[in-house]
Amino acid sequence: MGRVAARRARAGALRAGTNSSAASCRRWLEFAGIPVLVVRGFSSQSYADVVRDRVNREYCGARLAVVGDSDCSGEDIERDWVERTGCWSSVTWVLLTYEQTREYGLPTTERKRDDSRGPAFARHVTE
Repeated sequence: MGRVAARRARAGALRAGTNSSAASCRRWLEFAGIPVLVVRGFSSQSYADVVRDRVNREYCGARLAVVGDSDCSGEDIERDWVERTGCWSSVTWVLLTYEQTREYGLPTTERKRDDSRGPAFARHVTE
């Protein structure tokens, strides 16, 4: 298997929610040639289309690793991104998961009172 084919077969990407987390991730992953995508909030459909087209053109079985907020907005943003790009063979939350928040005693913030997704998220993470 040639280098290009091998790279395409093991392709992956990491989605980060902020420029600072993306910069850190790029430094950690550049040696492996893993692209880091910055998706702040709900991204535009044109950006989702560009990512989907590139992944479909250049990678086979691309996997997505996620670095994002463990809250109702972060979960919904990720659901929307995966649905609209529709090109990932698997999606794995790397950071920050609810379990990591609990295990390491990380501080949490109060949910936004006007976020209608809050009650369903609270039920979801306590099940």
